[in-house]
Amino acid sequence: MANLTTIQQEGCFDSTVRTQVNSNLSNMVAGTIASNETQQLTLLSGSSDAIPNTVPGGYIVTTAGVDAMTLAAPPTSSNGAEIYVISNTANAHTITATGLFMTGGAASPYTTATFAAKTGASLSLMAYGGKWAVMSSPGITFS
Repeated sequence: MANLTTIQQEGCFDSTVRTQVNSNLSNMVAGTIASNETQQLTLLSGSSDAIPNTVPGGYIVTTAGVDAMTLAAPPTSSNGAEIYVISNTANAHTITATGLFMTGGAASPYTTATFAAKTGASLSLMAYGGKWAVMSSPGITFS
């Protein structure tokens, strides 16, 4: 957990969110921290993290290299659950969720979300009907 960097640019965040995330990261002593709501912020620091499909909350990618994450289909009992993934490193991380990213694009649903190699690239998802509806995706490309 040592050597955590702070978010240097705001990207999709206003300064209040950036300040809160940086404060939470610097005060962190375990793998998760409570946010102001009932959700958790979880640090992802591996090279192939599996994001839980039934645990709503925020996930901060702190991997020094590329994190090739996976995300399974949400159960329909989780309709409305939201997951946020934010990159805190300048690496082109990916999330693979085979045929599950509903973006509204012509080829939707997509399988892979690729993060721009920029701190602050982020993905906001909502579970619905066994798929992930993309709510926002600054710095993300889908394929």
